[in-house]
Amino acid sequence: FPELHQGFLAIERIGGGTNVIRAGRQEITLGAQRLVGNADWAQRGRSFDGVRATFGAAPRAALDLFSTQIADRAAGRTFDASFHGIHATLPVERAVSVELYGLYNRERSDAATDQGSVGTRLTAAPGVLSVELDAAYQFGDRADRSVSAYMLRAAAGPSLPFPAPMTGRVLIAFEHYSGGDPLDADVRVFDALFGTAHAFLGYADLFTNIPAHTAGHGIQDLGVRAILTPREGTDLLANAHIFRAATAAGLP
Repeated sequence: FPELHQGFLAIERIGGGTNVIRAGRQEITLGAQRLVGNADWAQRGRSFDGVRATFGAAPRAALDLFSTQIADRAAGRTFDASFHGIHATLPVERAVSVELYGLYNRERSDAATDQGSVGTRLTAAPGVLSVELDAAYQFGDRADRSVSAYMLRAAAGPSLPFPAPMTGRVLIAFEHYSGGDPLDADVRVFDALFGTAHAFLGYADLFTNIPAHTAGHGIQDLGVRAILTPREGTDLLANAHIFRAATAAGLP
């Protein structure tokens, strides 16, 4: 049913609490959706065929495990592809949490892919200053070539001293997706997999598919975000970005 966006069976409150198992076609979002998201801002959102088990819920400790089938020769595709992962949210203390994840994507076609992605995310907002740190590393094989690629991001900014109920915040962020030369023996280009880049690399959506939209050269982004909330339920947002290729190798 290619036109069906979601259709799944859910077993909820397993052992009490918010535990749930879903089987079927479903949206999957992990953390900030950097590598796994539903792309619900697009005309056609993203969903997966598979099984997902969720235990707990943020901001408390939570654990997600999923296994999905991306493509299947039995369904008329020319190759088989699957995507699996585990994601844990660990609250360290009030207003501080750490996320850890491991992802595995596999494809069997003319050029095989067996790629792993591991990463972490730290968020902290103990007072007027908020901090976000992200790091991920990819390894294994992509299209029959060895992979060694990475992503780094750091962001920080203060709350603005407006009288209640108005609130505001400024966030300055720098992120780096590794790139490489097409002639390299190994792949050094970071693959954002099924992420929602819209939230990170600008609402103009110039780079929604990394690495395709950067021609394999990676990307660096220095960005500033300002958020003003005059009242609950109303946000005014302004973003500015400066982009450049992470590597100039192979560029004219």
